[in-house]
Amino acid sequence: MQEFRRSYRMGIDQEPKEKEQPRTPIQLLQSQLKDLKEASMELSEHFQEASPIYKARISELNCNLRSLLEREEKMRLFQSSQAEEQSVEHLEARAMDLCDLYSSIDHVLENLEGKHMTLKAKKQLRAFYEQFNAVAGTQTVLEMCISPLQLREWRGQRHLVKPVPESLTFDPHSAHPNLIVSSDLKQVRFQPSPTGKKSRECFDPGLYVLALPGFQSGRHYWEVDVGSRSSWIIGVVRESVERKVGHQLYPVNGYWALRKQQDGIYYGLEVSPIHLNLNFSPTRIGLCPEVGSWFHPAPSTRGFRLWVW
Repeated sequence: MQEFRRSYRMGIDQEPKEKEQPRTPIQLLQSQLKDLKEASMELSEHFQEASPIYKARISELNCNLRSLLEREEKMRLFQSSQAEEQSVEHLEARAMDLCDLYSSIDHVLENLEGKHMTLKAKKQLRAFYEQFNAVAGTQTVLEMCISPLQLREWRGQRHLVKPVPESLTFDPHSAHPNLIVSSDLKQVRFQPSPTGKKSRECFDPGLYVLALPGFQSGRHYWEVDVGSRSSWIIGVVRESVERKVGHQLYPVNGYWALRKQQDGIYYGLEVSPIHLNLNFSPTRIGLCPEVGSWFHPAPSTRGFRLWVW
């Protein structure tokens, strides 16, 4: 457009060197109209040539914007999923802690005689409270053992058990109302709101579930996938334990169990918890309860032994 203006201005300002025939106003207008048409055609051709470039650029910008929005959406979904998983893990840990506290208090109340607490009962209740709030502070009485001698001992004893892990399934009738057993009976997940279905065989208030089949004798071995859960309890239990009353998970009450608490704290459940010092977080636990009370991360051979507790 600027080139047209310059040429037009030059045509107006330029004085003819030779005398030209005078033009009528109509002729002048026609000449100007012709120049305008030529300039318009030039602009039209320019836009037609540049149009594919502009379209390609706009399409590229749209693709970049769409990709950016998709990445942002995936990031938000990932953050939301992480927050939800952390909330569920926190609820699981809190539920287990509350169940343990309930069991402790219930056990104390059962032993109370009369309407007034004895001095011994008060001390016991205070000890349970301190245990509930400071499990992480328990004294370490067992260190992890991975010496070659113990590895050879485990390899030598393993022929006494079955050569492959037993195929176990969860018993949905024994599951606490907040525990949901999968249709194939192989997995259990925590649900914040109870299902409302309670059977005579289910644990309540204990947040537990049993596996099938049980056993009365022999040597057995099985594995449990605990994944990266922040809190869990696994072990063996007598069939005769009371499931509707909260009890401490101690051997004297028919429980032999290992627990993981938040912040990677592992300990054996006993009147005085046995704290385990691990430098790794196993995702699968192998149990062989009748060969020296073994718990070890499977299938790795880095086993650690729990003495009687």
